[in-house]
Amino acid sequence: TVRDAEGKVAAFVKGVGKKHVHEVMTADVEQWLNSHGQKPGTRESYRIAVLGFFNYCVKRGYRAENPASPIERVEFDQTVPEVMDVAQVRKLMKAAAKHHPNMIPHLAIGFFAGLRKAELEGLRWEHIDLSEGIITVTPSTAKKRRQRHVEVSDNLLTWLLPHRQESGPVFYSRRYFRNIRDKAKVDWVDNAMRHSFASYHIAMHQ
Repeated sequence: TVRDAEGKVAAFVKGVGKKHVHEVMTADVEQWLNSHGQKPGTRESYRIAVLGFFNYCVKRGYRAENPASPIERVEFDQTVPEVMDVAQVRKLMKAAAKHHPNMIPHLAIGFFAGLRKAELEGLRWEHIDLSEGIITVTPSTAKKRRQRHVEVSDNLLTWLLPHRQESGPVFYSRRYFRNIRDKAKVDWVDNAMRHSFASYHIAMHQ
């Protein structure tokens, strides 16, 4: 999230040119936002990043007001998150078990606990208490930099028990991940594991 904001603000700084912070006007921000022909959702994400940057500038006393504040929020229809069906998940887990069994914990936690990508990649076995049925997401990997606890469901426990370790990172390899997807022959979408978990969890528990 931080890297994404940095990238968007850097693009804005480059686009506005050699102006001091206090010299940037609302028209400059609006012209830059409108010059890329982006989809409404993308434009809105850039507006939020620039708004946050100038809020910081105002807070630090670099200028008196935020030039991005008068720019209206873009209204647009949100897209429905794409999820994977049970057959696709089964294919992925079978491919992992056959070709890269050390990837099973990563996939199982993603599909059956719904951790974010960064949280998964930073997860350690010390943070997984199978006896208590709790995964602790630490502030260093959490999106909002706050610790939270995630319940280990019965099916997730079944997947994790044969692979449990006392310590160390939960194994992840980008190359292995791609290979599993190729072997399973399923179409992959961004955030597929988290979106699938959330959708099925809502359907099951209301």
